[in-house]
Amino acid sequence: MTNRNSEDSAPIPAIVPWALIGLGLLFRVVQYAHYRTLWSDEAWYAASMVEMSPLALFGPLQYGGCVAPPGYLIGSKWLIGLLGMNEYIVRLPSLVGGLLVLFLFYPVAKKLLSPRGAVLALAFVAFCPHLIYYSTEVRQYSTDAAAVVVLLWLALHFESQPLSWGEAAVFALAAAIIPWFSMTSVFVLAAIVVTHVLRSDLPNKARWLAAHTVWMASFAALYVVSIAPISRSANMANMLSVYTDAGAFLPLLPRSASDVKWLRDAFLQVFDNPAGFSLPAAAGLAGFAFLLGCVSLFLRRKPRFLLVILPFVFVLAASALHRYPFYKRTILFLVPLIFLVLGEGVAYLAVDSRKRWPIGAILLFALLIVQPAYRAARVVAQPTTHHELNRLLDYAQTNWRPGDLLCVPHLESLSFRFCNWRYGFKEEEYTVMAPPPTDKELRKALWTQELGALRDHARVWIPMVYDDPGVAKPLLDVVDASGRRLDEFHAMGASIYLTDLSQTSASKQTPAP
Repeated sequence: MTNRNSEDSAPIPAIVPWALIGLGLLFRVVQYAHYRTLWSDEAWYAASMVEMSPLALFGPLQYGGCVAPPGYLIGSKWLIGLLGMNEYIVRLPSLVGGLLVLFLFYPVAKKLLSPRGAVLALAFVAFCPHLIYYSTEVRQYSTDAAAVVVLLWLALHFESQPLSWGEAAVFALAAAIIPWFSMTSVFVLAAIVVTHVLRSDLPNKARWLAAHTVWMASFAALYVVSIAPISRSANMANMLSVYTDAGAFLPLLPRSASDVKWLRDAFLQVFDNPAGFSLPAAAGLAGFAFLLGCVSLFLRRKPRFLLVILPFVFVLAASALHRYPFYKRTILFLVPLIFLVLGEGVAYLAVDSRKRWPIGAILLFALLIVQPAYRAARVVAQPTTHHELNRLLDYAQTNWRPGDLLCVPHLESLSFRFCNWRYGFKEEEYTVMAPPPTDKELRKALWTQELGALRDHARVWIPMVYDDPGVAKPLLDVVDASGRRLDEFHAMGASIYLTDLSQTSASKQTPAP
């Protein structure tokens, strides 16, 4: 059998990691540069940033029942105030987070894995469709992943040499600040603490423990001023209810076959979403490589094994206590850790044979990377989008006549306020509908009243966005009952209708979208 240490430490040409980083950079920048309006979840975050005071952003958000770290929200609010209200600015923190993951991941992987394993893990990061997408999404998931990589990089960097008090202060300051921008970073910080406590060979342990005491005090303050109030809010109750229905919480004490099935399904689901291995059987192959990586790390470097695995244990414990959902995008921050273990697993298979690159390892890596690579490459030709409100506004502006009015429903207005920089609609050229009540009859009455107030307008443009066309039908029915449809245009997840509200319809209406 080939000597594992010599094969495992075979040098990798420098061009390989830089080529992977370059490709990952291309995918993220192309997705970011592609113009797309904010979809509903993004618009809720963005509108809350604009309308709420910095102090209020420590609590639950105004729109959509959303929750996010106060540092992320206040920092984004500051950027909007400094650089302007548009989609690119409000998505900028996520892009920065995505690029931090991309550029710092490889130095972290080199400290934890063999050269070969580090490059394989980097390939998974570069092509991961969910890391690419959330690098351009107005939510904290990309910055959460960045926080994990930054903390690992700091810990591993300072562990490589005797820790001075100055270096301890740097780590303490960073670890104290980061949770205010990424609450999930506490799971990784807790893993770092445990590994430091258990390591008998760690030099200057007292200085490390002093640094950990600082960030723990900072996190306690964060808990008091932000996490605890959010936990008691209706927003959090509604969110936990949604995630409970989605099966996002580990049974506290598995008592049945269905509870055990949850563990199996959750294990495989992690590799599908958020890791991005969604081809049939790909999740199972990724799970196999992950287990191989766990075995390899445990046998070779137990402290490193604990550092990478303990965050999963802590997140699962929080899930069992119904404090944090173990579900898809909410655990995107674990994806860099997943890819570290996967890289180790494939590399372990590669060197545990007589051949330098055995066919089994090559085939496993190819089967795992093929779909993420295809999806990443497709971003260059067709970046991901949810709905095309921008195409509706393009159509309205192209066909605009003097005296036209744009009537924006409330949900669409949250996105509209961030894209109007592109169109320049004047205040007298558009009106925004009120937030609709939840009761169907009250909602219909409100819409009828609002449209009735526009009777002196012969040309009113009404844009609608939706995940399901049926969602737009109730409002469209009221629009058709209130006037005569003159024109319509449809795009991805969106439709716009030109209506003469000065007269009711006298002919059969065309079908709803």
